[in-house]
Amino acid sequence: SKPARTPAPPSSVTSSGSEAVSKFGNAKSISSDMFFGGESNSERDANLSRFQGSNSISSDMYFNRDSGSGAMRQSQSYGAGFQAPDMDDVKESVRQGVTKVAGRLSGMASGVMSSIQDKYGY
Repeated sequence: SKPARTPAPPSSVTSSGSEAVSKFGNAKSISSDMFFGGESNSERDANLSRFQGSNSISSDMYFNRDSGSGAMRQSQSYGAGFQAPDMDDVKESVRQGVTKVAGRLSGMASGVMSSIQDKYGY
């Protein structure tokens, strides 16, 4: 059985606390924007409309912080300097990695078998 909870001692309620209770007392949940008075929907929509047609944006762009060039990049500029990796190089790198791991596992298994043989005299 659970121990009984003792109620918290009464505290002095500030006017902002009583305002919050009267405003949100029956709500199942509230957001921080609702409590602290963040952007309204129209402000948020206006902010988001600046990025219509963009594939991605940075937080600096969203919050209007200066991040160097300040220009919004479109998808065409992102792909301009992209070069796909050579698949033969990728294949060779994966092969080398698997061979290295297999060698280490083989060495560990040999060590375990040797210690079992030494301990039990096989």
